[in-house]
Amino acid sequence: MKRIAVIGICLALGGCVAYKPKPLDLQRETEVWKRASQVLLPLWNKSSMEKKARIGLLLNPELNKARLTWMKSKKAAKYAGMWDDPVLDLGGERDLTERVYNFSVTPTLSLPVTGTKRLAKQVAELYSAADYAELKSQENDYLMNLRTLFVKIQVVHEKGRIIRERATQVAEELKGHEKLQQLGEISTADLYDATQRNSSTVKELQELEKEHLTLHMELVSMIGLHPVVGELEIDDTLSREIPAVVNSPTPMQLMQHPKLAAAMAAYRTSEAELRLEVRKQYPTFELGIGYTREDEHNKLALSQGISLPLWNRNREAIARATGSRSIAHLTAVQQWRELVRQAHSLQQQQQLLLQHCRAEFEHLHTLRDTAQRQEELYRLGEIALPALAATRHEMYTRRLAFFDCLGELLKVQTALQYLKPPLMP
Repeated sequence: MKRIAVIGICLALGGCVAYKPKPLDLQRETEVWKRASQVLLPLWNKSSMEKKARIGLLLNPELNKARLTWMKSKKAAKYAGMWDDPVLDLGGERDLTERVYNFSVTPTLSLPVTGTKRLAKQVAELYSAADYAELKSQENDYLMNLRTLFVKIQVVHEKGRIIRERATQVAEELKGHEKLQQLGEISTADLYDATQRNSSTVKELQELEKEHLTLHMELVSMIGLHPVVGELEIDDTLSREIPAVVNSPTPMQLMQHPKLAAAMAAYRTSEAELRLEVRKQYPTFELGIGYTREDEHNKLALSQGISLPLWNRNREAIARATGSRSIAHLTAVQQWRELVRQAHSLQQQQQLLLQHCRAEFEHLHTLRDTAQRQEELYRLGEIALPALAATRHEMYTRRLAFFDCLGELLKVQTALQYLKPPLMP
């Protein structure tokens, strides 16, 4: 009955927000997730790399959680800073000797003369802005990680083609070595070398297949799809040319980085939070206008009240807010230093990897010419199979080394690109 009475009063005074239960059905959620993933799979496979990145932005679970966090603080900011509800005091008494009834009705209103409500509104808006800046920072990190993952998968695909081609070639070479050894034309050591090359190539292919599966499962997880969709297709064409140099970000560009913007927004929020807590120590003022009936006389009463901050001047909250501001200040400074360090480190890595890639590229071209001449000499019977097999395997290892180096260079350049203002797909 008390609950019904309270609800009735709320409805009479303008209504209350009703609680709406939202049951969680994991089985149903799983079925919806699976169907949505199966519908999105064809769209993903037909999309360009830019559209794939956009799909990932929309579906990634962590980004959607960050969006809900932002929407939560945005909605809270809409209602922040409202005045306290008035207090209604009802009183009644009865004179037992004369059987006289007296009663009073006094609504009391707290006046926000200290400006705390306005500051509370500002703090809520700054929290919303900080959550939005954090969302943009996470989106920038996500795009960088997704494009880095694309590079890793492309390198694995390229290396997979090279290893499979070499595995077939090595198996044929081993058969040739076995026949030559039976005829006594090569030594046992040559046959052993051929056997070792075959075993190592098979093992390298197995390791690559494991890495390929791990990377594709990571891609499915980053996109937010159900694992039942299987392998996601990507554009696996990887340029065999050495990419151009990516310029290091300027200090002005680093200042616009989403991570620094999020740290600065958090610091501004801590500043406003401290101002709010300091303002809360000021006295509050209450005003009440009441109606009373006493001894069959109607009276109008005016009451005033003011808090006296003698001991509790909100010192605990001010101390906590001061500490939070110090932490936010240090976090922003450290974030700036980290961005500067990353820019310098990535630039140094790019220069070194460019040198390595150019050296590997030149060595690969020289070795390719040598291998072509060896192939011609072998067809003419000028050289034996063991010498040709050794040259082929050297060519094979240099090709793998080049794509390893190229993949590392592309990952470093991707990180450099995303140190600049955000690159949206």
